[in-house]
Amino acid sequence: MAQGNIIYEGKKRLRAQMREHLKSTTTDQLQQFSAAICSHIACSKHLLSSTNTIAIFAAHSKEIDLSELHESLPDMRFVYPFCHKDKILSFHTVTSPTNLILGSYGISEPKLSEHSEVDTADVDLFLCPGLAFAINGARLGHGGGYYDRALATKSSRAMVWGVGMNIQIVDHITCEKHDQLMQGVITESGIMAARHD
Repeated sequence: MAQGNIIYEGKKRLRAQMREHLKSTTTDQLQQFSAAICSHIACSKHLLSSTNTIAIFAAHSKEIDLSELHESLPDMRFVYPFCHKDKILSFHTVTSPTNLILGSYGISEPKLSEHSEVDTADVDLFLCPGLAFAINGARLGHGGGYYDRALATKSSRAMVWGVGMNIQIVDHITCEKHDQLMQGVITESGIMAARHD
């Protein structure tokens, strides 16, 4: 089997394992973990000291809900991703998560006619969802490559952090050339920088 196929099959297995693993997470746990993670972010001088624009996401299924950040960081500009059919993400200013509408894959998204687009290079901090995160900064998404393409066009000064739960951290995720590394992961336990051994 070719190297590319081996990596693909490995990621496919890990996605299936993680989706099964996440089924045991209760709504109460998700709310508790989401509140803790929002608190870690809102209190972090490292993340916020030179940040004006933050890319966040609307929680889908067993994902962390970051909507509380709108209240705890009222002076920040928040942008949300919109999934285009060509597997490209664009980011749009949203003042309240209640303004989002149900879009692709059942994910709440900005309404393009109402929410102005922000260039990816103008985002200071990306908070990225994922199915799994490795301690070296590797991220496993759902397989569409949306975030990898978007992050390839970010500013060199932008910070990129994964957001998930402790149970989503794994020892290793095999990276391909196009995979974008996170600077670390923010979980209910705190902000953990990636270790590049």
